[in-house]
Amino acid sequence: MKSGLLASVLNWYSPDHVVNQKYAQYITEFNKNYGTMEEFNFRRELFVAKDKLFEEWNTKPGQYHILGHNKFSDWTADELKKMGGLKRETKEYPTVTLDTSSIADSVDWNA
Repeated sequence: MKSGLLASVLNWYSPDHVVNQKYAQYITEFNKNYGTMEEFNFRRELFVAKDKLFEEWNTKPGQYHILGHNKFSDWTADELKKMGGLKRETKEYPTVTLDTSSIADSVDWNA
């Protein structure tokens, strides 16, 4: 969608023009494309929820950092979880016992 058309659609969609303008900017900035109107609405709701969370955090007094949108602002928690870091494998390795019968009790390092 072109950003002008998108802004018009969003302004019709909801009376919350500020969030709609943010969402239109977000879609344009991160080149988001959705296959269906249902997905568009679903992703918009995710964005709106995160935007509300960000606004609440950023207006708290005494905060030393601010939250902002990125390309993941319309992702679900499950989608974000899949992006997680190192996944440790719980492999069982066989225990090896070494034969120590031929090892000397001491070593003369001066020789």
